[in-house]
Amino acid sequence: MFDAIVLVSLTPAMPGNDVMAGLLVFRLIYYLAPLVIAGLMFGGVEAFQARRRIGGLSRGISAAISPAVPLVLAACIFITGAFLLFSRATPEETLPAPFDATALPLVEMSHFTGSVAGVLLILLAHAVQRRLHAAWVLSLVLLATGCASALLKGGDWPEAIVPGLIFLALLPARKEFHRRGNILRNPLTPSWFIATGVALASAFWLGLFSYKHIAFSDELWWHFTLHGDASRFLRASVAVGVIALGAALVHLVSAASRDPQEREREREEKPPGPLTAARRTD
Repeated sequence: MFDAIVLVSLTPAMPGNDVMAGLLVFRLIYYLAPLVIAGLMFGGVEAFQARRRIGGLSRGISAAISPAVPLVLAACIFITGAFLLFSRATPEETLPAPFDATALPLVEMSHFTGSVAGVLLILLAHAVQRRLHAAWVLSLVLLATGCASALLKGGDWPEAIVPGLIFLALLPARKEFHRRGNILRNPLTPSWFIATGVALASAFWLGLFSYKHIAFSDELWWHFTLHGDASRFLRASVAVGVIALGAALVHLVSAASRDPQEREREREEKPPGPLTAARRTD
């Protein structure tokens, strides 16, 4: 009734749409704005009073999730390394117009660098699971390198998204990687060794399958062209194989050089199984 009386009374003196607009603004200022302000103040007071409960809940959630963070990040890094190798083992799409013959060294370098970064990420995944600080730093560097190589080899931004997202996920997890130690002194476990071998063999098989229609010859090793994907795959495969062979030798030497006291110390650090705990109790 108030709105109707105002509308009827003011319509002869001014347009009806202006009167309705003034009434709408009045309702917003007089009713809706105080309601929103009061709701925000009430929510702020309640949140301030419940800050201890919220802090305890967040700490409990953090304590429950923290043990699984290194394993999840290690799996993500391993998958990212395999992704970089697989993308280098398949033919590239047509390069954009700015990438002409003058950009050939850039394309070759980025393709080779991305393959090296991929195999190193696969080899570093087990050290990330062990919470080594050095592995965390190297993983960030390699992820940034893989992202940059994807952009430099033709502006392939969809491929750069994967290492970029893992980089952003790994960056705030600094506190989870507090252990100091030499990465080379932490050899691969049998499960990681098998997973690494399967990933490298799969990437090599994918490359051979992708270029099975190409007759491999000696010329491919020094054949540099913008669309010479087979040549780039062969050169990158040699680098990946050399790095993998070197990692295997380091693994064997490190396993053989560990003294019995160090092995006994690692056994003591591992949590005892149910049978071992029962025997100790007896």
